[in-house]
Amino acid sequence: MVSEESLNVLIVEDDEIISSMLHNQISQLGYQVKGKAYNAIEAIRLTMDLSPNLILMDLQMPHPEDGTEDQYAGIHATMEIMKQCPTPVVILSAYDSPDLISHATQAGAGAYLLKPVRDNDLSRALMIAKARFDDIKEERRQNEELKKVNASKNKILSMIAHDLKNPLVPLKGYIHMLGDFFDGLSKEKIFSIVTKLQRSIDHYEILLNNLMTWSLMQMGKVRCQPEVIDMYKLVQENTELLLIAAEMKRILFKNHVNTYNMVYADKEMVNSIIRNILINALKFTSVNGEINIYSWQQEEVVYISITDNGIGMTPEVIEKIFKNSNMYHSAGTNGEGGTGLGLMLCKEFIERNHGQIICESEPNKGTKFIFSLPSINATIVW
Repeated sequence: MVSEESLNVLIVEDDEIISSMLHNQISQLGYQVKGKAYNAIEAIRLTMDLSPNLILMDLQMPHPEDGTEDQYAGIHATMEIMKQCPTPVVILSAYDSPDLISHATQAGAGAYLLKPVRDNDLSRALMIAKARFDDIKEERRQNEELKKVNASKNKILSMIAHDLKNPLVPLKGYIHMLGDFFDGLSKEKIFSIVTKLQRSIDHYEILLNNLMTWSLMQMGKVRCQPEVIDMYKLVQENTELLLIAAEMKRILFKNHVNTYNMVYADKEMVNSIIRNILINALKFTSVNGEINIYSWQQEEVVYISITDNGIGMTPEVIEKIFKNSNMYHSAGTNGEGGTGLGLMLCKEFIERNHGQIICESEPNKGTKFIFSLPSINATIVW
């Protein structure tokens, strides 16, 4: 008996006696008969209307308009069903022909049975047809998923290629200016150009680091190596690293992280998380703004919040920023570029370290990122 109670069968057979015999056989095998069709057109319509789990399809049936016998009616119906409402099909025929079997298989049939049909053969053929169909369906699903993943990667690579090229334009311009007009430039102007060069190089370095990390992640070569991390110290190191960029926009970093909030996580990943969120805050905070970093602990979890008083985001933008398929990016308050790759990496790294990240923001009121990491006394299996 069939264990899957939901399995039901559509019988497509123009001979009423054979159709009744098949009905009895199917019922005895534990299947339910969903409906009966007597020609190819009815078979297609009932498949669309009833959504059966399996179809028993007679090969040769009369044409519904003129009644002439169509030797390939079942094959034609199977092909149409596979286009409109893919369903496992078993072809029934009185002819043992390699050509017919080949045509039936190419049309999408999962099995080919000779009449009269024995119970054991029918049961086996139905299960084989369904198993083959499920395999094909899963393969198609995986192929579609792969297409989406590849499309997403191609989109990301296209954005990265664009943003890798962008910093080179000002770099070349500043270098040419120094080379062509160095003797006529004041010390203040030289200092200004060198500072801008440094800013462009820093941006380029961060972009390359993110790209390299993302590439390694795609190849499965990024592994967590947890250790005890002093969060106050790590935040301080990153704010000092970004100090020149902050000073250019007269933005203040305020490190309020508790000195006793220690986490157990991969230090390089956490370093990248903090740096990328701080860079994002700098990018979207206007001149004379400030960025505050706080921490607190609840049981075995340490929370870090990074808040700016920048331009903020709409709910629609918040929904996009962490998604691979929608890698969102926009220009900063001073026209700063970016791929959107940084925040995507943050989410991946935080989740790999058994944490979570959320974003709270309102347009023109600023943005707050809150992420969690295991504390040093957390009972987590790595």
